Amino acid sequence: MSRNRPVPQDHEMEYLGAYTTKNVKSLHNQARNGRIRHYYPAHEERRKLSSKEVPGIRFFYIERAKRGWGRQYFIVGAELDGRPVLARTPVPLNPEEHTDKKGLFAAPRLGRESAKHVLRDLKKVNPDKQSELEAIWNAYESTKKVRRPQR
Repeated sequence: MSRNRPVPQDHEMEYLGAYTTKNVKSLHNQARNGRIRHYYPAHEERRKLSSKEVPGIRFFYIERAKRGWGRQYFIVGAELDGRPVLARTPVPLNPEEHTDKKGLFAAPRLGRESAKHVLRDLKKVNPDKQSELEAIWNAYESTKKVRRPQR
């Protein structure tokens, strides 16, 4: 009989506000300066980004109101060790592949496979950011060398 071990959930999605020109310009300017510290939600004043530590990669997403009713969510970047990489072309969030089939809620934790899917999709539509996104994954992997347990 085998034990079902929980999948490590080292990675996290973090909300970066509304998909507006003002917010997107602000986020890109901050990323160029090396750190994202705040964002603009729709129709609200600037808010401070969470400063809590994430054991893996922090992925960023923004939202846009759909015509009619509801919201659309887009992944816009990734960060490891405080070094953000923001994409020029956002990726529509796919809950099946990008959030371990959980969808979005307050700062969802992600497993390894979902993190790989997010990075794959970001690289696919942002070839200019491919090397930076690969460097984030490689840096994460190099810190997470797993030893097999002795039997």
